[in-house]
Amino acid sequence: MFHKRTDEDITTEEFENYIGPHRVLTEQFLKEFIMPEYIAFYIASGFNHYALWEGTFSQHYNSATDLFNYFPEDKTIIIENVKKILRIKYSLAIVEEEPILKLKRLNLKDSL
Repeated sequence: MFHKRTDEDITTEEFENYIGPHRVLTEQFLKEFIMPEYIAFYIASGFNHYALWEGTFSQHYNSATDLFNYFPEDKTIIIENVKKILRIKYSLAIVEEEPILKLKRLNLKDSL
């Protein structure tokens, strides 16, 4: 459903009741589904195409998130999901995050 367009600014009440909750939901969706999937793809694709230079996990994470211009305060859930997706979908395990990201290709048995 859409609100009728008017020439007036939205009220504080409209913001608190409609826009605020909507932003929370969309940010939660971005954090739980979009960002982990994209970051895992970014790392796996870069690794498989020999397109990543040496760097820490954080540096590669930040490079991937630059595209979205999205930098959440708590990225714990995103990072946990990235690691799961790398393991399950791309059969890659993070062996080391610092000082340089090291990945290991897994066989089918190890990735489950």
